[in-house]
Amino acid sequence: MLLRLLKKYMPSSYWKVLPNLWSCGIANLGSGINVALLTLAAHQFGWASWQFGVLLASGGLLRIILHTQLPSLLAKYGNPPRWFMQLGLAFTILPLAIWPSSYALWWVLSNLRGLFTAVSYFNLNTQTLAAAEPHERARVLALYQMTGALWLSMGMTSVIWLGMNWYSFVLIALLSCGAGWILPDRQSERVESATPGIQGLMNALKQGRVVWGFSILAGITCGSISKYLGLYALGRGFSHDQAMLVMSIFVIGGSLAQYPLSALLDLRSKREVTLALLGIAVVVVTMMHLTGDHFVLMASMVALFGAIGYVLTPAVQSILGDRFSGHDRLYAMAAHALLFNLGDILGAMILGLSFDRFGPVALVYTFLGATSLLFILAFKPKIKTLLDQTEFAMWGLNIPLLLKIKPKPKQAPKE
Repeated sequence: MLLRLLKKYMPSSYWKVLPNLWSCGIANLGSGINVALLTLAAHQFGWASWQFGVLLASGGLLRIILHTQLPSLLAKYGNPPRWFMQLGLAFTILPLAIWPSSYALWWVLSNLRGLFTAVSYFNLNTQTLAAAEPHERARVLALYQMTGALWLSMGMTSVIWLGMNWYSFVLIALLSCGAGWILPDRQSERVESATPGIQGLMNALKQGRVVWGFSILAGITCGSISKYLGLYALGRGFSHDQAMLVMSIFVIGGSLAQYPLSALLDLRSKREVTLALLGIAVVVVTMMHLTGDHFVLMASMVALFGAIGYVLTPAVQSILGDRFSGHDRLYAMAAHALLFNLGDILGAMILGLSFDRFGPVALVYTFLGATSLLFILAFKPKIKTLLDQTEFAMWGLNIPLLLKIKPKPKQAPKE
């Protein structure tokens, strides 16, 4: 019965990307445990907010540099060996099982893990986008994001029972290895005359400023802000368990709303729908802070915030899938990943520097400020046209008044 319902209502591309969904889910289960353990370590070992922000941004600069060359490298040499990727991911987490209190060790391993995950997720995202049919691309990507978000929330919530123990880090390593072995070993098509990385990225970045603004805002929201929600809840006076639950609720809200909101993207203008949802998110985030003294009310606003925040990535990826094809799509996806990481770094550093000074409200200011800049970028041509029309209308109203003004007669000079 369940299989019949899936065949009837799921997109036809769902069965093509099913291994990708499982791989994404298991990898995000480990990532959720890792993020929650990092939040717990920051509070348990007394790290400052800026130190927590540096750890969140760790690997971001290296990932940005890697993404400038990754499409051309993959097109020329193919994917790296699967065993190398899985062992590398395991190595970047196992030492923390012995020495979890070392801030320097967290920083070094986070940078190394960022490089391995950049390659893994880039391959996973591009394979999923290529397998989706054009008329159902947003819904397939939403299912992909929804699966990852659900497993991510499960990983965050499980830390309530796992705690800061050695077997928590061993579990992350096992999940990282297992996620890669689910996927079939697909090698990308090699092209000897691939476009140089920087040139390919610059060609992709010329396709639309607002779309890339969505990518940066997705990095700020689903990257740094989602990870700071635990400290936000602790700053509002809630317990450790409630803080972990708030982080999970953000992800759960995003996962449950992915499919219906992405169905709107397939039916309407993706750009206009996304901007409308961001307008609602501004109201939701404001209400989240105003209701912050009541856990249930705040948690409901966090769920709505996650629902809108997590739709940004499938919106961008589906737009890129419509605009690009072939190896140009690799460069477009690399540009999205680059800007997503840039937003994650900017958000983490802004929150890290402002959290100690302004408190939890810094999270609200960061999102509202970033969204306001995006609105200005999106509506700048319309605002300019409106101002020009208003100026012309005002000038037209003033013409009759100017005609009625008679010049004063010249007075004879006094002798």
